Amino acid sequence: AENEPTKFMKVLFDDTPVHEMPRIKAGLRSKFINYLDPKISVLYGSSGVGKSTPLLILVETLGNNYALSVELNQFLEDKFIRAKIMGMRLLVFQDLPREWKDFTTLKTLTGEQKKTERGFMKDSVTFDNKLKIWASGNYLAKIPEFEQDAMYTRRLSLIHNIRKTAHKEDPTFSEKIVSEEGEKIISWILNFDDSECEYEDKDTVQEEWEETASPEIAFLNKFYQLSDTVNEISVMKIVKNYQEKYQQRISIEQMAKTLKTMGYAVRNNIISNIEEAPVRSEPTEKEEQVKID
Repeated sequence: AENEPTKFMKVLFDDTPVHEMPRIKAGLRSKFINYLDPKISVLYGSSGVGKSTPLLILVETLGNNYALSVELNQFLEDKFIRAKIMGMRLLVFQDLPREWKDFTTLKTLTGEQKKTERGFMKDSVTFDNKLKIWASGNYLAKIPEFEQDAMYTRRLSLIHNIRKTAHKEDPTFSEKIVSEEGEKIISWILNFDDSECEYEDKDTVQEEWEETASPEIAFLNKFYQLSDTVNEISVMKIVKNYQEKYQQRISIEQMAKTLKTMGYAVRNNIISNIEEAPVRSEPTEKEEQVKID
């Protein structure tokens, strides 16, 4: 349709699996609804593939009074930057670090209808919090076990940018889209239907997040399974297999810990209830598309 921001939509959807579009639309629409959305929508992908581009376009479209883009660590460490969110609708964290340390501040930010913050050389102010948080990064932090229930159940939505090759640098690209389609972007989002907007459920978030943050989980799910009979394999053998297949280092301690959390019996770095899984052939891109459609 001629009223649709076609260039922005291309940036937003071209490198995202079709079944994740409802997550994106839910995260976009919540900037304009009149209540607090506790979900942090996270765009994950390789370096240079344009993950943060749609978010920067949104920040520029909404303007400085309604949107802020900042690094997560800077935001968590600087209470005066945090005070700037009063009255804002969109907060974007760029380039998420490998580790998130302060989950309490994030949970407060996404869970409290009323916020109290104090600006630089100003008195504390209490205000309605209707902030929507988006973030982008090449890393997903491991969520500590004691935070997992809250984060996976209510606080996270994950969107994948599956492009593998970096875009050519074009410093004016975002500005062009903002000037050409800024008004269209907002009216397009406001016209989303309820049926188009839906976050994924807790199990989906947890599975997708953990397989990315801890790739050994995906490896173990693919190549091994629980054995009904006693069948011993050393953790070291599994580590070697993982390093060969994934070209990534992992410590024996980390692999043993992951195996235990997945229900394997590990004692003295020997697993007693594991066997190799029958190898499933990977679906081709064409088969994936048929499955999605």
